[in-house]
Amino acid sequence: MTRQFHIEDRARGRIVATGEIDASGLVIWDETETSVREELSDLAEQIQRGFAAGYNGGQLRPPLEWFEL
Repeated sequence: MTRQFHIEDRARGRIVATGEIDASGLVIWDETETSVREELSDLAEQIQRGFAAGYNGGQLRPPLEWFEL
């Protein structure tokens, strides 16, 4: 089972990345904007920890937030 999510830049009101967590807990990126490409590894770790803790969204670095779809 995969769980889809997106990352939103709340300051700009835009979705800057979309992806999913696969059955083994790995993040697979579908689409990303240039503004977040250099930090995808760090963002993936934070999202993986969030899912593992039972969350379906949360604050990343301001103004970024992630949400399960």
